[in-house]
Amino acid sequence: MLSQQRALRDESRARFRNDLVESASNWWLLEAVGGTAVTLRSGVRVITLLYAVYALTGTDAAGGTVTLEAGDSINIYNDGVDVLTAAVSAGGVATIQRTAGADTFDVNMTGVWV
Repeated sequence: MLSQQRALRDESRARFRNDLVESASNWWLLEAVGGTAVTLRSGVRVITLLYAVYALTGTDAAGGTVTLEAGDSINIYNDGVDVLTAAVSAGGVATIQRTAGADTFDVNMTGVWV
């Protein structure tokens, strides 16, 4: 009986850890991001992103980390012509999109949020 209880407890803990990881972090590999906003996550109060960006025209790249709260936006790539922006709307929707220029971008990022 005790071994069954331990097995159930261990299974429950593993399920909790898996659910926690799936709901609290994510990874995105986005290809040809352009002027249409790509939704990363909704229900965000604050998000921190680690990212790498590659402009498909030319060989420019960027990378780094950003932290955004609801209502914030930041340019994660800007070559003076083309701009790629990460944002969180006042309603808590995290997005990425080109906000100036005509280039498209491949983006690899991971994020954590609450």
